[in-house]
Amino acid sequence: YPQGQERIYINKCFDNLIYAIKEHLSIKSFEPFTDKRADEYIDLTEKGSVNKGVIVGKERKLKLAKIRAKAIRIKQKQALAKGSE
Repeated sequence: YPQGQERIYINKCFDNLIYAIKEHLSIKSFEPFTDKRADEYIDLTEKGSVNKGVIVGKERKLKLAKIRAKAIRIKQKQALAKGSE
């Protein structure tokens, strides 16, 4: 793994590469769409796949609690299914 000056040099090369790509494709730097605090969430589905998103607003805590409760129920079902095999 690169270390020390070698790592600094490689990082600078990547910075230059990204800059050149952004210039060539006219890509602007990331700008957040809001300055409000947002919480990320992960929602486990019944089939075991994952949905991701962001919760913003007053009801954030309630939504997070519902998501956590659903995730716990899914994990319990999966544990029961493994135990019956």
